[in-house]
Amino acid sequence: MSNQGIMQVFFDECDEQLSELESNLLALEGGEHNLEAINAVFRAVHSIKGGAGAFGMEELVRFAHTFETILDQVREGDLTPDATVLKAMLKASDVLTDLVRCARDGENVAVADVEIVMEQLNALNGTEAEKEIDESDDDFEIEFQPVPVCLDDIDCTDAGEFARFEISFRPRPMLYENGNDAVYLLRELRSLGEIEVQCDADALPTLDEIEPEGAFLTWQVTLHTNSDESKVREIFEFVQWDCDLSISAGNSLACGEAGIPDKVEAHLCNPAVGPADPGQFDAGSEHAETINSEAAVAPEKPSKSANIQATIRVNLERVEQLINLVGELVINQAMLEQQAEVAGLDRTSAICSGLNDLQKLTKEIQDGVMAIRAQPVKPVFQRMHRIAREAGEATAKIIRLVTEGETTEVDKTVIERLTDPLTHMLRNAIDHGLESPEARVRAGKPEEGTICLSANHRSGRVVIEIADDGAGIDREKVRSIAVARGLIEADTALEAEDIDNLIFRPGFSTAEQVSDLSGRGVGLDVVRRAVEKLGGRVSIASQPGIGTKITMSLPLTLAVQEGMLVDVADHTLVVPLAAILESLKPRSDMVNEIGLGKRLIKLQDSFVPLVDVAETLGFRKAGIDPTQGVALLVETPGGTRCVLLVDAIQGQNQVVIKSVERHFSRVPGIAAATILGDGRVALIADTEDLVAHHQSVPERIEPKLTAMG
Repeated sequence: MSNQGIMQVFFDECDEQLSELESNLLALEGGEHNLEAINAVFRAVHSIKGGAGAFGMEELVRFAHTFETILDQVREGDLTPDATVLKAMLKASDVLTDLVRCARDGENVAVADVEIVMEQLNALNGTEAEKEIDESDDDFEIEFQPVPVCLDDIDCTDAGEFARFEISFRPRPMLYENGNDAVYLLRELRSLGEIEVQCDADALPTLDEIEPEGAFLTWQVTLHTNSDESKVREIFEFVQWDCDLSISAGNSLACGEAGIPDKVEAHLCNPAVGPADPGQFDAGSEHAETINSEAAVAPEKPSKSANIQATIRVNLERVEQLINLVGELVINQAMLEQQAEVAGLDRTSAICSGLNDLQKLTKEIQDGVMAIRAQPVKPVFQRMHRIAREAGEATAKIIRLVTEGETTEVDKTVIERLTDPLTHMLRNAIDHGLESPEARVRAGKPEEGTICLSANHRSGRVVIEIADDGAGIDREKVRSIAVARGLIEADTALEAEDIDNLIFRPGFSTAEQVSDLSGRGVGLDVVRRAVEKLGGRVSIASQPGIGTKITMSLPLTLAVQEGMLVDVADHTLVVPLAAILESLKPRSDMVNEIGLGKRLIKLQDSFVPLVDVAETLGFRKAGIDPTQGVALLVETPGGTRCVLLVDAIQGQNQVVIKSVERHFSRVPGIAAATILGDGRVALIADTEDLVAHHQSVPERIEPKLTAMG
């Protein structure tokens, strides 16, 4: 692999480490003060620092080393992870993310911001970073003291056989120049099992001959572990070019057999301590205490890798190519079925039987490929915590962001395009939705404002909601601003829901002055356009004094979906199967006229609006007699039910989604298009759009959109 390829792997791993870093920091902030979370945070920063050092990213290494030092103090119990410490570490996590991004994209680092956060981290350091040695004291003595480390608490349950590894590790000066530390590596070895460590300081020169930037110590380690050699080598992955390293496997021992000592003497030497010679450390000196405290930490239980699933990284272009080929396979399979039907082949024939098997196989392949692209929304949701922190600081508001449904999986393409609309929605909720701490107290609310960001699957789509417990929308203010900016006429009659939706109009803003967050007339209209490009819809609901909730309804995938093929006038239309609850033939006693050209159909004990699809889309000038058509009861992601009236049902089929906007423009009531088995192009209906426009106006859909501009 080329150096560029290795660097790309490093940045991919950085993304994973940064995600793990912020996830565990947020867990700590939420009160989960467990050692495993602290260790995970430390490992993430240490891994990033090690890789950055291998590629000579000095600024990244310098900052990561400072961050790592504070984390080590937290891990050792010298620093309590209280609110102040966690706030500084979350800020450091943001800066570390920026440094990685700048290194990847070749951008300049905001040095001032980095230095400010480094000063904040250093201010947390309760002890001096380095102990100064008084060289004038001729009686200064240093002695390496072996420290017993009890390993009786290692869990041997289902551990299997222990392997013994003999490790010789001699750092070169470059290892320390890149910000690494031999002690940290030895600690990571100890997390794999039981160790015996001997420090060889024979090469250490006298004080008057020592090279301050040299490296003279060598460690001989015997490791008993149930991990394989790859796990051992993984610890030295980012320093293997900066040290002399040999790892050899010895005999295996079953857990509990003689030969694995109950207690192991660990001789851990700290290279940060000044020049020394074995036998010259005074056990009572402060330097001996430093070394002893580093060595006397009880080892973590050996990790069990049996439950870890293996993963591989694949170039996204290859996945895209595979998805496109699967789409073509679906189309060709449909064409074969169409040709078999035209040829009049008996459905019990071998050919038709083979086509049925091909259809099932195609469906399984398609589901498998879609699963490859499906990813949880967690990475996007995690980014929003940083947005919330920054927006809270900018507005002097106390914010608590709660996330739910982070494991909800969505197509990768959808996830990639979620960041911008979610950012706008979150900033809007903080800037306009939540009151100031003083105003909240006057209203009988806690100073801290809460925003809930959630995701879940509903009706074959993913629904993302962002709700705040703020003051709600001031509808009088919104209406007056809309009139002042010429968005509506002063005498326009609007329902509360219509007024709320004015905030999505281009150029609308309630901000009284321009700031970094708002006031430029670019906001929620960006959200609506971005969501619509994804084939989704956005809606808003607000209660004065209670809060506001914005809902985005998005397709799970942008590639393939199940659809019901229906006849609409002289056209074939595809209705997403996930939106259909049932189909029926209406009777005349079920249909009721309510004036203004609108009709209701009675289903059980309720009345549901009836939408003639052909008339609404402009395929016919007048609707058909409901008793002559077929009714499809559909439900929108927002929970609204409606009956779509079509001429007839052709059948159910999988369709490959093709964008209409990419080649033409947005078509109201139409979500996308597809190619049928006979080669014809069929439009895919947007059920939510059809229902929304029918509820707001009785005319066809085109005049409504013209009026909206």
